[in-house]
Amino acid sequence: MGGEITSDGLTSTGIFSHSRTELPSKTQIFYKAYAINAEGTTLTNEAYFFTRAVEPTSSVGAFAANSIVDNYTSVELSWTAATGADGYIILKRDGASAPGTAPSDLTNYSIGNVIGTGTVAAIVNSGATLSQVISGLTPGSQYTFRIYPYGYDGTNAATMNYVPIALSSFVSATLSIPAPTTYTWNQTGSASFATASNWTPTRTTTYSNDILQINGGGSVV
Repeated sequence: MGGEITSDGLTSTGIFSHSRTELPSKTQIFYKAYAINAEGTTLTNEAYFFTRAVEPTSSVGAFAANSIVDNYTSVELSWTAATGADGYIILKRDGASAPGTAPSDLTNYSIGNVIGTGTVAAIVNSGATLSQVISGLTPGSQYTFRIYPYGYDGTNAATMNYVPIALSSFVSATLSIPAPTTYTWNQTGSASFATASNWTPTRTTTYSNDILQINGGGSVV
């Protein structure tokens, strides 16, 4: 393994710091320090750090929310690539207001993590991917999504570098509700209202505009 040996020639004692510039981005850098006096030389153990990835230089373009036919709990987001992006993180927030807090550099997130007023809805680990389906949403509800491009080496969180909120983009979407369906209760005794097969047709998915008919008469406890 190759490397560069450098010396700063400092002559002071005590704790000191040093800045090194023009290091390559997204790179693991190893280093040691040594001290010299009349008794000899002492060398520290080897340590390392990662340099951050270069931050993308633009936001995405044409960020849009596209409906998915016959699916009332999902939305497809699409965009054009951000310059220099290695990937994208998408936050969602209920309602018409966009998530207002940017993700923190040097940090990997998981779906469901809360960042300020937003929740991580998707992590896209490729700068060349230009769409993402967000599922598990509520029919008839409005959501607002914000997308942040980032630079990353693909492995080490210490290289993560997200664009600031000023270079993010956001879009709102309101999900549809399907046309009303009429369900008829088919039980004659006590039974669970939530059991799909207790309705005709089988009520496997419930919506707020379902029409429920209970025509059997009598009294059920």
